[in-house]
Amino acid sequence: MRCVLILILLLPVRVGAAEPIPVSVQTLKELAIHPQVEAPATVVSLNHSQVGAKITATIDELAVQVGDKVRKGDLLVRLDCTDYRIRQRQTDAALAGSKAQLRLAEYRLQRARALAKSSNVSEELLVQREVELTALKAEIRARDAALAGASEDVARCELRAPFDGVVVKRMGQTGELAAPGKGLVELQDVDSIEVSAQVPGAQAVHLAGSPDIQFRDDGDHYPLRLRAVIAVRDPRARTQEVRLQFSGTRALPGTAGRVLWRDDQPYVAADLVVRRNGLLGLFLAEGEVARFHPLPAAQEGRPARVDLPPDTPVIVAGRVNVVDGSTIRRQ
Repeated sequence: MRCVLILILLLPVRVGAAEPIPVSVQTLKELAIHPQVEAPATVVSLNHSQVGAKITATIDELAVQVGDKVRKGDLLVRLDCTDYRIRQRQTDAALAGSKAQLRLAEYRLQRARALAKSSNVSEELLVQREVELTALKAEIRARDAALAGASEDVARCELRAPFDGVVVKRMGQTGELAAPGKGLVELQDVDSIEVSAQVPGAQAVHLAGSPDIQFRDDGDHYPLRLRAVIAVRDPRARTQEVRLQFSGTRALPGTAGRVLWRDDQPYVAADLVVRRNGLLGLFLAEGEVARFHPLPAAQEGRPARVDLPPDTPVIVAGRVNVVDGSTIRRQ
């Protein structure tokens, strides 16, 4: 009897293989979410100018009030132009006198050349007549330029709108002395506007691929399209400026709000992310084997961006029971 027991104990024992772990699988395309991202933004005018005098003169009239809409070329301010018109007339008269002297100088030179042929005039006198004519021509050019400058000053007595816009401020008053560089009327373009947003640097690239971008202000939404991503980053805020244009209804210049868009990269819900060996990631189904795919940028409790093909099979149910290399059975 003892021999039989010993033989039984010495016989090899068959150990059954581990049962496959039941799991359910879905493709990344089915699981992907595209979270909404937002950034602070402001509606800015492309033309916002303080229109000022280019000459020193007394203000005769401010032809606009705050809130007035003006067209390009409309009168904004009229300055007292008396002194400049007098200077213009004086310069014009001086130019006319020089031109009369020119005709005389041309006659004298012509006469001197004729007499020189018969040796009835000295060479010195002929050269003198030529010099007189050259000097008068130079004087006429100078007076002509002075007249152009005087005429330009007269034109500057009227300040006109450089673009279509709205008057937002008056800085001058009738009777005051206007000086070059002093703004008299602040004008803002309400037609040429766009949205400026400060976007986190990592998101600026993905904004360009978003099909739906909006500007939100107190519950109102305005559709946008991206115009440009400024190729400079703010080193402190770590943001990058983007410029966007309204593609429909527009907000008013100066409106502060937020730009919203959907990230064009796929994310998975936070509860699908598991931790293994200190790393966060997903479990993928490779045939009948579970494979752990780390997500280095993932954060606990937050949706995680995934850079995988849309048809990648992701283990959904049963993911907490598997480890890398586990045999699985799809349900």
